[in-house]
Amino acid sequence: MPGGGALAVIACSGFLTQFGEAHLIDASFDEVLFKPVDRHQVAAVVRPRLAVRMNDPVRRTMRRSAIVVDDNPVQLKLTALLLGVAGFQVRSASSGNEALKFARQETPDVILSDVLMPEMDGFELCQAVRADSTLS
Repeated sequence: MPGGGALAVIACSGFLTQFGEAHLIDASFDEVLFKPVDRHQVAAVVRPRLAVRMNDPVRRTMRRSAIVVDDNPVQLKLTALLLGVAGFQVRSASSGNEALKFARQETPDVILSDVLMPEMDGFELCQAVRADSTLS
């Protein structure tokens, strides 16, 4: 969206078709990770984006927060566990709609989302976050 925003939106997918790759470009994700996601890979992608947000003196004293979105319960639990061990306060969502609801309740430092999900997929979630003036 014009004007961008400070909230990083990171896509996570195990499989992309040519259609999916085209959506990635349109959705303007900050980063794309491919499953299986290694904890070092997640840390390398998330850490630099948090440095920008953590420069705010108020946020520096707070625990970093993340929303993890995946319709696969095993992948969701593993990713949430990895981020929790890395020091994040994690909220898990099984759909884009649920993640958007959580983000509107309390703006996270990062959203790590699967791409291909039923209901609201990762592409639509990214576009909804970017279009929401309180989140972007």
